[in-house]
Amino acid sequence: MCIRDRYPTYPILWSALLVFPIYALGRSIFNRKVGLLAAFFIALTPAQIERISLGFADHDSMVLFFITCTFYFFLMALRNLKIQNWVRSWGSSDDIVTGIYTWQRDNRVAIGYAVLAGLALAGVGLIWKGLAYVFTIIFLYFMFELLLNKVRNTDSMGVTFIVFITLVTSMLTMLPYYYATSRITYLDAPIVFMTGMVLFAMIFVPTRDRPWITIIPTFFIIVGVGIGILYLAFPELWYTMSTGMGYFVKSKLVSTIAEAQPGDFSRLSFAFGMLNYFMALIGFAFLVYRFSKDLKTDAVFLVIWSIVMIYMALSTVRFMHDASTIFA
Repeated sequence: MCIRDRYPTYPILWSALLVFPIYALGRSIFNRKVGLLAAFFIALTPAQIERISLGFADHDSMVLFFITCTFYFFLMALRNLKIQNWVRSWGSSDDIVTGIYTWQRDNRVAIGYAVLAGLALAGVGLIWKGLAYVFTIIFLYFMFELLLNKVRNTDSMGVTFIVFITLVTSMLTMLPYYYATSRITYLDAPIVFMTGMVLFAMIFVPTRDRPWITIIPTFFIIVGVGIGILYLAFPELWYTMSTGMGYFVKSKLVSTIAEAQPGDFSRLSFAFGMLNYFMALIGFAFLVYRFSKDLKTDAVFLVIWSIVMIYMALSTVRFMHDASTIFA
């Protein structure tokens, strides 16, 4: 008998705890009043209430709590990150060592938040094998941030370190459990994402001072080659990564799973409450407009996170619950 069967009130506890990271997110992005309103709305969201009832007790509320904590800490790491050219010349080993040392000395708060984000992400992975979608959001953000920084001629070393501190911390925390329980294959997709990010960093970070017109085409060529290798050599892994573990592709098997079906407008809007739904869409448009004038690292991540979660909520009923944090 699993924990949720013996203690069906656990989801209520974790859903109640969710108001704290939601409040912290709203306060850090806007102000204290917005944080309080977001915490109030998340407590009343139908998608949340549906998943914590005694008749539908599951681990989802616990997973969502740790996902929200992950993104809050990651957002704070980006917000406290100092952006400048830390390495004077990537052709000099002395400059590289000096730059890395100076970066870690001046960004200890950001590093601390990144470690906390990694520990929270490990919590997701130790509860639910679907943690790959969290890696996907970070992967998409990192890829877009590298491209944006290249066009703006901005150094990407700091963002790269924050991303890898977060992901490596989570992997090192999860690895002993997955290895001991012979479930190491659950980490295949996260490892592939991390490998891709290493390659992207090797392309963009040392070539900071080179024109983007020569680097970005190389990037897309490598992406195409990587996708081809995955598709031909590892078809099962490619299917898992490209279809969201089968949720985002229509097949006979998926058609038998109720939570894998796309929701219509009425289900989507009432999952978050009509007022909350339309206010969230207006707020998202305002957020994009507000941050488009000054695309800071934390703003870029927040927009990418919102877009991915809205798409997932539109694609399958299963992820409406996970998207409740964005709509709140």
